[in-house]
Amino acid sequence: MGAYKRVDFSNKDKQTLYLLYKHRYADFTALNIINPVNRTLYERLKKLIKFGYAKKIDSINIKIPVYAITMQGKHWLAQNIPQEFNKPILSKIKTSSIYNFNHHLLIAKIGALLTSRNIDYEIDLTCKKAYPELKIIPDVVIKKDDGLIGFEIELEYKNASKYAKKLSQLQTNKDIKKLIYLTSGNPETLKKKILSIDDYKDGKSIDERLIIDDTKNKIVFVKLNEFMQGIDKYLS
Repeated sequence: MGAYKRVDFSNKDKQTLYLLYKHRYADFTALNIINPVNRTLYERLKKLIKFGYAKKIDSINIKIPVYAITMQGKHWLAQNIPQEFNKPILSKIKTSSIYNFNHHLLIAKIGALLTSRNIDYEIDLTCKKAYPELKIIPDVVIKKDDGLIGFEIELEYKNASKYAKKLSQLQTNKDIKKLIYLTSGNPETLKKKILSIDDYKDGKSIDERLIIDDTKNKIVFVKLNEFMQGIDKYLS
């Protein structure tokens, strides 16, 4: 194949760069969701990397290819789509654990599934700016006419006090109409663990301390792989 002369940006390129920008980094699987032809995606990534709009990055103990946007790619986006761009560009993935890394990549995959459906969304990294009054920060948030739907990815179970705090935040935030827990384990086990909580001992008010049934009824528990395969039925 001859040397690339220039980049003729397609809408898919724009989506690819924006996904990398919004999530800081993503793997090939996530990018493939919005570019479903593997060979085409591979060639487009090569071109974007060659001309300095994206880059392949490495991290200790991470064996899969991971991609990020460059400063040049950020500047191109700023000139070509009407969003604000003020996120840092990573030269290296900074993760405190493999859990955090895998968790972040799953958020990027959900973001890609939403992007492929032209559904706007926020993630934990962007949620506070989009919804400054929001007390609870889910991993992913989408906006519906009657409120927000939040998604929480649970790869490992937390202790009861952390779930109690999350319930308290959900209870005092009326904007969230539904919170969906996506678990790699047994949804019934997580459901039993969370819905058995009746109070949050660190709550400063009655509303924060006593967890009512209406709050618990906002929560849905779903197997992670079932959600990824049938996402559309959980978006309403």
